[in-house]
Amino acid sequence: MVHDNNAPGGWKNLDDFRSGLMTNLQPATKLLEGTTKSFSFDEEGGIGEDLRPCKFAVSFNIEPGETSCIIDGKKQPCGITVFQINNDIFFLGCRMLDPVNEDFSVFFNFKTYRALGVHAVAREKPVSGECRAVQTYYVGKLGGAQASGFKPERTRDLIGQRLLIIYSPNHYYEQIFLNSGRYCWHNLRGEQYGDAASETCDFFKFDYKVYVYSWREMLIPCGASYILNYGNNTATGKFIGWTGTGEISHSYAGGEIRILSTTYYPKTCQPK
Repeated sequence: MVHDNNAPGGWKNLDDFRSGLMTNLQPATKLLEGTTKSFSFDEEGGIGEDLRPCKFAVSFNIEPGETSCIIDGKKQPCGITVFQINNDIFFLGCRMLDPVNEDFSVFFNFKTYRALGVHAVAREKPVSGECRAVQTYYVGKLGGAQASGFKPERTRDLIGQRLLIIYSPNHYYEQIFLNSGRYCWHNLRGEQYGDAASETCDFFKFDYKVYVYSWREMLIPCGASYILNYGNNTATGKFIGWTGTGEISHSYAGGEIRILSTTYYPKTCQPK
């Protein structure tokens, strides 16, 4: 089955539009190539079925092509892509090669040495009424110095905000942050034109004007983690999911963000 949970007829697959989400994606950086970055995570801040203990360590050998990472003492083959979000903040995307349906995204800050990790699994089989993607979050630090300054945490800052993300001249998505666990996407231009859905999600404040959010789709068997930099109005993210032909897909996406509006709710009826 291509889609999960009785998708409407004609509903697009991830591979029908993923290439259009990469046009305005910033180039990956080579600044960290040839280095090994280590992280320690000691707090689980999320949901899911992750069997990993709350305290564990990860190190990544940052090389082009196939490389490796060590997660809690176990060496695993992987592919790594790194994006520089601003002068201090980087986004490391790690696609596992065995098992191929897992990834690990790490957002880290060279100024504060804080880090936020997102472990994602695209389950092989659908579960009725559930999202195929499972994501678990970990707050930790980058090795090499004492962590200081703002510590990533869950936030309500984005609730009520309506964004436009421009991935390319032909791919526009409206995103509405409804409450602490839901957001809505609406395609204004592209293969999914006119489609919209509400998905489960999680929001974190990572640093000043920088936020991380992840979501899990109910109909397309995929999930994504994004970092929003309001300092230069860019969105950068990674998808993991299954294509229409049953192949696992790891892909990146990015674009320009514009705030269309913000809703401010009365104190008597605050969103969840």
